[in-house]
Amino acid sequence: MKIFEIFEIFEKRSGDFPADNPWINKAFYMSAGLLIFLFVLMPPIFLLFSEEFQGLPVNVRIFLTVVPQQALLLFGMILTAAFAEGGAGIDEMMRRLGLSACGVKHVLYGALCVLAVFPLTTMINVVIYMIVSQFGINLSAPAVSELLSSCPWPGFIFIAFGALILAPLGEEIIFRRVIFCYASRHVSILGASVISSGLFAAAHFNLRHFAGLFVLGLALQFLYLRSRSLYPCIVLHFSQNFISIFGFLLLKMMKSGSWDFFS
Repeated sequence: MKIFEIFEIFEKRSGDFPADNPWINKAFYMSAGLLIFLFVLMPPIFLLFSEEFQGLPVNVRIFLTVVPQQALLLFGMILTAAFAEGGAGIDEMMRRLGLSACGVKHVLYGALCVLAVFPLTTMINVVIYMIVSQFGINLSAPAVSELLSSCPWPGFIFIAFGALILAPLGEEIIFRRVIFCYASRHVSILGASVISSGLFAAAHFNLRHFAGLFVLGLALQFLYLRSRSLYPCIVLHFSQNFISIFGFLLLKMMKSGSWDFFS
């Protein structure tokens, strides 16, 4: 790959990338509605029933916090692709979702990208944390990190399922495919990439990792632009999350010294 390929791809104008009208419009409105419902309307509802929620078993609380929202994002997009604009067959639905066939080399490229992206995003997060700490600002770690370290094994499995299966599929369809394509109708490819990556980072609600997630979003968007398929993006997203999950698994094993998944 040429060293300047990244710049060449991001410099293209929106007209160089199909926006798949009018399905993209409906998918964008659906994704925006789902994101607002999950991240704006649901938190007050959880607070309203916080006592009842805290009274549930810890594994049930983890399941309700992680799995339904990610499943809703994914299946909301699948249903929109299947039934919008008079419906679609399997091939057309997959194309709408950005799951077009691509060469094996693109998928392998996505897998290998984690060797550069994971260390880069980790370094960015560490540097940001060190800088803001000098000013007395304490940026908390993601809540999921604390959960992974302390939750029982069933809860760990629920979180891992969300991070390794639901998130790579649902988030890539929404941010890399739908939001990017909708934004690319109004701004440049670079501008649309910045918008989709910024929203992707913001949706994780953690200032400590915002910069790293933003860079990860740009890397994922580059893969989509390069291959015109989400498969390389899903592979990179899965690999990035897998390294984190595997690290927490090792820590959890060292702390518990047991593979008792039901303890």
